[in-house]
This record gives sequence, structure tokens and C-alpha cells, in this order.
Amino acid sequence: MDNPFIVGAEVEGESFIGRRDQLKQFNDLLYKNDSKSGSISLTGITRIGKSSLIRNAVKLNENKNIITVKTVISKFSDFNEFWTDVLSLVRDELEFVEGNYFKEINALDAAIDAGTNDTYNFRRKVEKAFKLISKQLKLVIVIDEFDFAEYVFGSDSSNFQFFRELISSADYKMTFITISRRSLIHIETRSFGGSTLDGVFKKISLRGFSNEDLQEYFNKFDSLQIKLSDDIKKKILYYGGRSPYLLSAIGQEIVYRQGADDFDSVLSACNQQFLDYFKRIVELLKDEDFYNKLLQIYIGPRYNIKQYDIDELVSRGYISNKIKGFYDTGEDNIDEFKYETISEYFVEYLMDISQPEVGEIWPVLSEAEKKLRSIIEIELTGMFGGRWMEELERVNQEYKKNKRTFIDFDKVNINLAVNKKKYKERASDNILTTVGIMELRNILQHYWTRFAPYFNNDQFSKWSDRFYLLHKARNPLAHNTAEFLTEEEIMETELYCREIISSIAKK
Repeated sequence: MDNPFIVGAEVEGESFIGRRDQLKQFNDLLYKNDSKSGSISLTGITRIGKSSLIRNAVKLNENKNIITVKTVISKFSDFNEFWTDVLSLVRDELEFVEGNYFKEINALDAAIDAGTNDTYNFRRKVEKAFKLISKQLKLVIVIDEFDFAEYVFGSDSSNFQFFRELISSADYKMTFITISRRSLIHIETRSFGGSTLDGVFKKISLRGFSNEDLQEYFNKFDSLQIKLSDDIKKKILYYGGRSPYLLSAIGQEIVYRQGADDFDSVLSACNQQFLDYFKRIVELLKDEDFYNKLLQIYIGPRYNIKQYDIDELVSRGYISNKIKGFYDTGEDNIDEFKYETISEYFVEYLMDISQPEVGEIWPVLSEAEKKLRSIIEIELTGMFGGRWMEELERVNQEYKKNKRTFIDFDKVNINLAVNKKKYKERASDNILTTVGIMELRNILQHYWTRFAPYFNNDQFSKWSDRFYLLHKARNPLAHNTAEFLTEEEIMETELYCREIISSIAKK
């Protein structure tokens, strides 16, 4: 039997599953009439089926007055080379269109020949050719892997502005579809620090399969006389979720084996693909600074995630609102979540890789301590000059009168003396080198109005427990007795340390 499940490549025909609503949407937007229509930015996580969707949408075009070409921008090294390819593709298509287009072809040839000239003259000839074509035909130009525009268009904002002009001007009957993992604003910001394209594209984010798509997926097995029990289907969804890529990997293996009776063997054959894919997703999340936000949703603790972060994760396709009603897995630890991500197996993977090693936390804790000591010295010096240590002693006496703890100066002086004896001239007289984290916390609290700007101008109460956890974790981590801490405390310690470092760095 032919295997309809193809992994990693663009698919069509029997191998293209679902996406009926999206196909209709793109057909209506692109091909319903031959007048100028709005351009589209199609985004979604890697291997979600973006290119396959557009490939199948393009095949629906029955309008002879619309020419569609597709290019992959990652193949090119610079701006002129990219547009020369687009011109060449349009020229090739024109030769198959009924009618007399000699004038348009000549204009395209002139623009192609100018590709090696200076950019200004090249742009003018490109504009002339497209204006001429737009008088008779509509162009739909698909640009795949648009994430690479930051390298091809470079840091020159005029390259993006030229592209915007082709999109927005009524002189050009052209519709562009960009396909990318990242948003346009993210791509442009990385390129030249601004954004010219974000407002001229309709944004469509492609996510995982709908329930209807999943039903079509499982129907494929029925058509091949492969019977899957509900239990097997639940397992498939646990590992593959709504991901076309992961589901195709499982499906391909099941068809190859002509059944899924030994599902463990099926999973074993697919598992490396799954892990490689998850690793790539995590790399992208880290690149976009959303990895810790996703961890806070599924692993915890939630300490600085905002609705904006959740909205961004949704728009980028990493999570989506939970859909109920299709082979509910009944997993309590997953059902508590409001959002779905790639699959439940991916959440399990996140849990495994997010458990920090003690050896990895200690340097982060040390850096957080150093940052706290540094800003305290900077601000106290700014307030009291060279007498800031005397000021701390004065405040300490006030606390003592009220039977409150501020700084244990007896212990501080002993530690300073020990350091002097041990390190001689290398020893510091700075009391901040010997005070503990709780004493640093007390200093921060006493002068919080001065230190609040380092911590997003939050109330001290928001940070108090975090400083306390660092204090609690320090000795066990320093003396290799991390077993005194829970896994959650270890993970929270790392997260809070990184948050402190990041917050101070932004000041």
C-alpha cells in the first residue's frame, strides 16, 4: 500500500490533510477576483504546515488573469539577487499566459539585466516592469522562509521601504504572501531596529490541527484498512498533539508496520524525530525570549508572566486556547492548563530539561549576590559619600533599640578580621563583602525608595520572599547539601536569580 504520510516535505493530494477552512480563506483572499488584494503574513512554528498550505491554496487558482510565483528568500545573499529571481519567475510564467505581453517581457528583461547595477537604477526598472504588468494582470508572489529577510535585505531600512511600496501602492496590482516562523516586526527589528511592514500585512497564524482535521487524519488509517483502538488514538494524541509533523511521523511508521499493536515500537522508531523537533522549538523560544514564559505556564512558578506574553505566545503559534471534545486524554496534570501547546509529550520534555543542575545554579546565585552588593554600594555612596558604612552602623543602632535585626556587625567584624588574616593585603574592608543575603535584603528594604527603580518600581513586598528564598538556598548549595531543598525551591532559586540579574541590568 502507498504510504500517504510524508514527513518533513511539502505535501499535496492524498498526503495533504485537513485545513479546509484555511484553504477557503486563502482562496477568497487571493483568487476571488483579479483586483489588488491585501498582502498576507503567514506565521507559525516550524513544521506546522505553512508551505504545504500555500502550495495547495495556489493550486485552487482558476483565474487566468492572476499569475502566482513562489520563491525561497533563504537561497539568496543580497537584495538585488532576490528581486532578480522574482523577476525571472514572473517572466517565465508570462510566456505561458495567453495574449501579447512582449512589452512586459522586455521591461522584465531590462530589470533583470540591471540587477548587477547600482541599487537605485535597479529599483526603478523593477518598479517600471511591475507597473506595466499590473495594468493587465494581477501578481501573487509567495516568499517562503521570510525569516531570512534580515540577512538578504540587511540593515538598510530602504530595502524594506521599497518592499512596502510595492505592497501598498495602488500602482501595483501585486499581492505578497510571506511565510515565516517569526513575526514581521520581529524580523524587521532584528534587521534595522524599526518596522515598516507590520502595518501593511494581514496577519494569519497557522496552528495545529482542528478536531475536524484530526478526524480526517484518523480516517486515513480506516481507508488503508488499519484499525486503531481509542486507546491507541489517545496515545497518538498524547505524543503528537495537533502537530501535523509529529502526527505524520507516527502515521508513517504505523502504515509501514501495517498496524499499531506494538505502539511502543512505533514510538521508539519516531522518538528521535520528536526530541530533535522539541529541541528546535526550544531554541526558537530562547531566540525570541519566550522560553521562560512558556515554562512559567506549564512548569511554574509564575513570577513575571503577563497577559501580553501569553498573547504573543498564542500569536506566534506556540500555544493556543484549549479545544475540548476530541479523545480527551483525562490527564489531570494537563487538564489544569487553559492553553494547549505542541503536545503533552512536549510538556513532559519541558519538565525534564527545565530541572536545573545544582552546579548550574551556584554561578547564577553568586552573580545575583554580586549585583545586589554592587548596586547597594553605588546607591549608598551616592547618598552618603564615603561615610555610607557609618550610616549603616547608625541605622543598625536604631534597629537594635527597637529589638529588630538589621546587620550583625559583631559577625561582620569577625569575618573582616578573618579575611584580613587569611588574604592579608588582598582583603577588603568593605562590609558588604561579608554580610549575608538577608542583611542585603534589610538594606534594600530600608532604602527601598532608592532601590525600587532597579526592580521595576515594584513594591518591596513583591521581592521580599524572593530574597528570602535566595538566603534559604545559599548555604545548602554552597555546602553541597542541596537535598535539603525541594526541586521546586531549586528551580525557583534559579528563576529568581535570573530575574534579579535581568532587572538590575535594565536600570
